[in-house]
Amino acid sequence: MSIGGIERSLICFLDNLKNIYDIDIYLNSKTGYFLKDIPENIKILNNSKILNRFCAANENKKIQEMYKINKIKKIIILIFKFFKINKLVKFIGYRSIRIKNNYNLVINYHGLNEMCLKIALKMKNTKKLAMIHCDINKQKHSKKSIRLISRFDKIICVSKSCADGFKKKYPKLADKVDYLYNFTNIEEIKTKANEKYVGYPEGINIVSVSRLSEEKAHLRSLEIFKKLHNDGYRFNWHIVGDGDKRGKIEDYIDRNNMGEYITLYGSKSNPYPYIKSADIFYLGSYHEAAPMVYCEAMTLGIPVVTTNTRSANELVGENGFVCDGKRSVYIINTK
Repeated sequence: MSIGGIERSLICFLDNLKNIYDIDIYLNSKTGYFLKDIPENIKILNNSKILNRFCAANENKKIQEMYKINKIKKIIILIFKFFKINKLVKFIGYRSIRIKNNYNLVINYHGLNEMCLKIALKMKNTKKLAMIHCDINKQKHSKKSIRLISRFDKIICVSKSCADGFKKKYPKLADKVDYLYNFTNIEEIKTKANEKYVGYPEGINIVSVSRLSEEKAHLRSLEIFKKLHNDGYRFNWHIVGDGDKRGKIEDYIDRNNMGEYITLYGSKSNPYPYIKSADIFYLGSYHEAAPMVYCEAMTLGIPVVTTNTRSANELVGENGFVCDGKRSVYIINTK
């Protein structure tokens, strides 16, 4: 339950259904910021100690940093990878899972994750539904995950555009595919946005909230903002989030002397004050499914500037600019 779009979506989903159905939730590891936000009347199932420890270790940044520093542990990790011990640990953990088969419906909320699909399929004589939180045409996935998901009764995408893309890629599964927009807690967003004052500098303030990962295209955006700044435009870009590309992003900012107008804040459990204080919300990804941040920004009255990913036109509409990824500079310069 780490900080991320799928996890926020799940919490909103549970909040909307908690008083209508009896719900249990299975987690491979009881970790993450959003763990505390799971409603009290929802039972958390976690009966695989092996998976719990394995997944928790993978999510622990301190352990990951320790591996980077200690050369001996680096060698150990390489040996683990060579002999595919990680896969063995996952397999043993999966085999140890025992879930009572007394549910009317099982929902795999983690889309194409093979482990989650297998766990859901363990339960016989139960309706099964899979939620897809990605653009199937852009997200890497295995043939095995598609074989597994084909055994589900329904496949639910997070937008009509995503559903259409899924049907086009896998026409044999088209009859099972439908869509449901992510749930959003409007009042909570507004309340949390007022919990903290963020003092941005004078001028145009642009904010981005996302993982610092490859598909979010921060390095491409840095090139765009560098050009705009060199052309005489004055603005401040505020980046909320963390991820494996942070080092490269920081290095680019340092090498190009962009620190005066670009600030990295790291991951924030409450990003809404940072969005509310901005003039523009910006998301320049290579690909997306249906980002919750669109709705969150629009809820706070902040216009969205985004690249034309799968659901951008469908979700943003007249509340901002949707531009082709190759022409971002042109659109940003348009009033």
